[in-house]
Amino acid sequence: MQLSALLFTQLPQYLLNLTGPSATSLSASITNPSLSILPEDMAKTKFTLPALPYAYDVFWANLAPADTSQAKPESAPKLTEAISAKYGSYDGFKDEFTGVLLGLQGSGWGWLVKNEKTEQLDIVITKDQDPVVGGLAPIFGIDMWEHAYYLQYFNDKASYVNGIWNIINWDTAEGRYLGGRGGL
Repeated sequence: MQLSALLFTQLPQYLLNLTGPSATSLSASITNPSLSILPEDMAKTKFTLPALPYAYDVFWANLAPADTSQAKPESAPKLTEAISAKYGSYDGFKDEFTGVLLGLQGSGWGWLVKNEKTEQLDIVITKDQDPVVGGLAPIFGIDMWEHAYYLQYFNDKASYVNGIWNIINWDTAEGRYLGGRGGL
């Protein structure tokens, strides 16, 4: 059972009590495939911890074993075409995203997002557990909290980031880019 299936069958009432009406919208955005982003009013609350299960669901769904076709950018032709159009090439995108991730001070997330109004791709950082908001739909996210890399890479964030590119599930990312929630 996916994390969201477990948490969001039992958590909506807790979230509603915690954050008010935005929790109902959050629960709907997780369970309804036609909704692709977290509700805007979630960002206005000081307590954004309820957004973490969503972030981790996106993260875990966007990982694939390195030796599978899903872990190859070629398995996402429309997404890689859009990436190349925006960043010049896949390698240019990877270099820029890696630089942004390594520039993050403290804990947070790096996201490839699609602006729902312009349909353009962007790289954004969210600090700590803050959600992606503002009409931006996550394509995939990279966890930059220390617990994501410490056991395997100790404090070598660069090796973690270089390694994560080998296990991104491009099939799932393509599904999100094309408007679905691939895997959520």
